[in-house]
Amino acid sequence: MKFKHIYILFIYIFSLEALSIESMSYNYEDNNVKILLIEKKKNSLHFGLDFKLAKGWKIYWKYPGDSGMPPSLSLADKQIKNNITIRWPFPEELYEKSVNITTRVYDNHILLPVYLELNDINKIKLNILRFNLDFQICKDICIPISTVLEIALPKNDFFSKKNYNLAKKFERSIPKYLELSEKSKNNLITIQNKELTISLQKNVFNINKQKDFLVKAFFHNEKVSTLRLKKVKESNKKIILTFSGDKNLKASDLNTSESLVFLKINESSYYFKQNFVTPLKDDTNFFKLLIIIIGAFLGGVILNFMPCVLPVLGLKINSFLKQLEVNNKRKIRLSCLSLVLGITFTFLLFSVFATILRILGKSVGWGMQFQNPIFLLAIIIILILFIMNLLGFFNIKVPIFINNFLFKNMVTKHNNMYLKNFFLGIFSTILATPCTAPFVGSAVSIALTQNYLITFLIFFTMAMGKSFPYIIFIFYPGIINFLPKPGIWLKHIKYFFAFLLFITLLWVVNLLYAINNSHINDNELKSWEKFNYSNLEGYIKDDITVFVDVTAKWCITCAVNKKLVLDNKEIVDLFDKNNVKKVRADWTLKNDDILLYLKKYNKFGVPFNILYSKNFPEGYIFNELLTKNQVKKVLNKTISQ
Repeated sequence: MKFKHIYILFIYIFSLEALSIESMSYNYEDNNVKILLIEKKKNSLHFGLDFKLAKGWKIYWKYPGDSGMPPSLSLADKQIKNNITIRWPFPEELYEKSVNITTRVYDNHILLPVYLELNDINKIKLNILRFNLDFQICKDICIPISTVLEIALPKNDFFSKKNYNLAKKFERSIPKYLELSEKSKNNLITIQNKELTISLQKNVFNINKQKDFLVKAFFHNEKVSTLRLKKVKESNKKIILTFSGDKNLKASDLNTSESLVFLKINESSYYFKQNFVTPLKDDTNFFKLLIIIIGAFLGGVILNFMPCVLPVLGLKINSFLKQLEVNNKRKIRLSCLSLVLGITFTFLLFSVFATILRILGKSVGWGMQFQNPIFLLAIIIILILFIMNLLGFFNIKVPIFINNFLFKNMVTKHNNMYLKNFFLGIFSTILATPCTAPFVGSAVSIALTQNYLITFLIFFTMAMGKSFPYIIFIFYPGIINFLPKPGIWLKHIKYFFAFLLFITLLWVVNLLYAINNSHINDNELKSWEKFNYSNLEGYIKDDITVFVDVTAKWCITCAVNKKLVLDNKEIVDLFDKNNVKKVRADWTLKNDDILLYLKKYNKFGVPFNILYSKNFPEGYIFNELLTKNQVKKVLNKTISQ
């Protein structure tokens, strides 16, 4: 009997110790949370808030990002004075592209180490400690949960090696405080428009000699919305992190509150605080603005010679040839001025349209109107009218009331010609939009990301570039005398110009057919994989070499790139030989995923070509006009490294 009592006493003590290690648990949809006691030492408790989450479920980090509520823990008995500290392991970042929301979360299994200091542990009734736990658990939707967890405390000091070893695994990823020297703090964080840059010395992290290291980073300041890590650059001595946001950042906002930077370099996590952010001068200082203007002007000039505009160029030449018959310098100047006004009017209309869309929070791209069947139908009608006019079926005349309204007291027999040139300037500019020529892509990207004044300035400068040949005639009309003299050939050249317009007409009709049938033939992809952003992210994460071609049927430059480079046997064999995965994003039809992908790189038109590899995790962006040498050089550099 005595042995039986000893056995019962042993079982009681064992069960009490077991109860002190684990709390009661809370379960929801195969998700479980409980408290694991690690150590009790006098009035101090160390325990873990242990979440085991089912597949697809998540909970939030201390600074959750754009949405979410992190776990919070408090004693149910408010009369017991205490101090609770939750320590937070480094989380994962999720970006929901469709709704533009960034969150920091935990999934699968996470244990949050908790430290509790009690003023008087003897006030705890029956040695049962009760906690109020509030948290959000999310899958397709977020569920707010409030529950009570209880844990029975052992009377004496206690230590669980099993729970300690489990918690240690998670405590390793808790960011350690990084004490930066005053020298390191100077210009550590800078802001410029929508971007925030952090420059860090490599020697702080002892990675001077490491060639490969993975960096994750979060920036937190309660005065600004969530910023996402956009790119990581490195030099011999520095790591440079660039974060981007949806709104312009102001140093005055950031400097009124403390900024926190969390870093994970390989398996080591850190954080540091910064109270001062250095504002850099605006991108629009004189020198940079001058470079932007020169680039926009050159882009406008080049547009005159792009394949999209060549058919309409015939109409302009035909107009000039008619001037030769009268050789009147004043009429030549006015004809060219009307062309310049038409071009300028259209570019300024583009800038107004783009500005309105940006104010409304809509995305806009260069050439997007060619995705609209109504727009294409209007272009077809105009092309038919121009062709019939060139073939002599009828003469296009501007209505008299428009002549009277625009010219009033200066109605002459030449007004019809001036108005035709004005609308010709408009039409040629509209047809130029499918072409992202050299300098044009950069100019449009800057125009659609800077302030509205710069947007207007860049579009106006592009208009001056495209108008430049006609501006020369305005100041030097005598140049027209260098053109061939009128003769019988004038009557026949019109047929050649009509043929060029007919080719353009067939091209636009083909686009309208594709859009009305609401499909792009997947067979045209051949050896290319159809664009899927999730798949692409997976390839990049797995260090697979990927070449992405963002194209459209209405983009003439894209067709040239395919014919001369991408479909060239030498390049195709080079891709195949080196196991380069080829991904094609066809933007002929409206596709918000592709537009968002372009916007990620501050690109707003096609063609856009980029190569990802282990050596180019952020991607190597090619010029708008591809060359075989450029593709081979970049690919060989990737392979050799």
